[in-house]
Amino acid sequence: MLKAAGRVDDPLLRQISIRTAVIARMITRIRSAFTICCVAVLMTAAIGAHASGVLSVRASQRLSYRAPRISSMQDSDPERLSPQEAKRIIAGRAKSVIQALKAGNIAKLSNFVHPQKGVRFSPYASVLLDQDRVIRKNQLAQMWASAKLYRWGEYDGSGDPIRLSFRKYHRRFIFDHDFSRAESVNYNPASMGHGNTPNNIQAVYPKSIAVGYHFSGFDPKVSGMDWSSLWLVFEKKGSAWYLVGIVHDEWTI
Repeated sequence: MLKAAGRVDDPLLRQISIRTAVIARMITRIRSAFTICCVAVLMTAAIGAHASGVLSVRASQRLSYRAPRISSMQDSDPERLSPQEAKRIIAGRAKSVIQALKAGNIAKLSNFVHPQKGVRFSPYASVLLDQDRVIRKNQLAQMWASAKLYRWGEYDGSGDPIRLSFRKYHRRFIFDHDFSRAESVNYNPASMGHGNTPNNIQAVYPKSIAVGYHFSGFDPKVSGMDWSSLWLVFEKKGSAWYLVGIVHDEWTI
């Protein structure tokens, strides 16, 4: 009978032990959580007291406290015009430049080019000061009439030099689409990038007005990978705004 009783009692003891262990673990976890909460409360209180002390010291020194804020690229540069103001100033001039580029009317285009800086041609969104070609106002007509091959930078992916005549460069890296009918036109937008190549127009031309003409794509089969953009960049001289950059952008590797 004792052996039988022992056989009955063993499972009961195991269940009691298991439940006891579970309860003990739960108590331990509760204690740990409580300890963590207390530490967090104490740390928060300490940080708050420290911050109050710092602000009090600053106040006593007549220094004002300004809370940090996350600002857009547009807000970070007070000299950069808002999209609305940029459009008001440059929309008509930009339209005239686009029409001149569409017609290949270099004589008309030259009227808008900066008289000292000329205009820089960038085949991709990253403006490269050591590679992109700059053409002076009085050189445009002569280069347009010539079949001479000029270097304009490097092809994306291969890194091969872009050697084209001015007319062929215009056909490939300026007016490869009719940007006078662009899907969207943006003036000094906070964000300029569309593809893999970083757009550094704002960094290279910090006091400019940039006008972007964009097509989201043409062939549905390639899922938008054939998008294309053209940027016209203007800088102010005296009371007038002049063209200083023509930046082409497209899908890159």
